[in-house]
This record gives sequence, C-alpha cells and structure tokens, in this order.
Amino acid sequence: MQRTSAIVILGCFAALASGPAWALDPGKVMYVGGTVSSLPPGNQEGSLDFSAAAAMFFVAAKGGGTVAVQWKTVQDLEYGPQIPAQWKKKSRSLPALPLLPKKGRKHYVTIGYKDATSADQALVFELGDQVIRRTLTVLKEKSGKPLTCQDEQSGQELGDICSSVLPPPTPEPGKEPEKKPEKN
Repeated sequence: MQRTSAIVILGCFAALASGPAWALDPGKVMYVGGTVSSLPPGNQEGSLDFSAAAAMFFVAAKGGGTVAVQWKTVQDLEYGPQIPAQWKKKSRSLPALPLLPKKGRKHYVTIGYKDATSADQALVFELGDQVIRRTLTVLKEKSGKPLTCQDEQSGQELGDICSSVLPPPTPEPGKEPEKKPEKN
C-alpha cells in the first residue's frame, strides 16, 4: 500500500515538474492579471487583435472574456521579466502564478491606460517567445507611446524597440545592496 502511494505521488510530481502542462505556448499570449473586471482573475490564454484602427482587443480562449483598449487612452508600455510593483498592488488578480515556476525567463508586457471614466487601468500579459517582438512593435506603433524595458537584458534582447531602460532599483535606506558573485 505504501509503495503504491509513493509511486502515485512521484508520478504526480513528475507530471508537475515537466512544465509543459502550464507553460505558455511560444506563439500565444496569456492575460495574467490587471485591474479590469471584464476578464476573470487568473491566467487566461487568448489572443490579441490589433486589426482595428482605434483599439486593440484581448479575447480569452476559454470563457469568452474580452477587453478593449482604445489606442488614444494608452498611457505607458513596460516590458520585462517581472510584473511592475505598482500594478501588482492594484491588481484584482495578481499574482495568479502556478505552483512551480516555468523554467526560463518570462516575458511580460504591461499596458497602462485610462478607462472611460479616466481611471488608471492596467493589463498584464505574458508573451510567448515567438510573439514578443511583433506584439511589442505593434503596441508601440499603434499607441504612439514609448516602450520602457525593465532591465538591460530586456533592452539588449529587443534592440531598437525599447525606447528606454529603467535604472536599477536603489536599495532601501539602511539595507546594503545585493552583491553579485565575483567572476574568477
């Protein structure tokens, strides 16, 4: 009995550890959170539609949730491996992350915009590896807003798409900055 239980438990961990069960397909986009109420909380795979001249649309693959953002209301665009802290605090659904993290670097784009009542809103999407450059280029061109990259690595990956790179975070008063291991 114990041996059977151990085998079942190990099988479950092996399935979870493999990653692809929750890894984002390289050609897909996933809504991971934000401040809008028209999308259910949690990770929602779907598609971004940039074909309309005045707005972009996200349509969730399951449940049919949608959100539209008028290009003229976009306030800022930020790309990087993390969800910006200001939106994590305001979000109604972040972080909705899996139990075990996906291997490799994640790619998030945060779209800050004003809704019909002029309230600040945000959508945070994880981008699959194959759609990063195309998605960010279209967002930047159609919104007319600069794209801020969170770190040097993001800036180097995208080259001319980043308009600026955020400075490294400053340490809190009284705390020493993290030291990077020296290379020999």
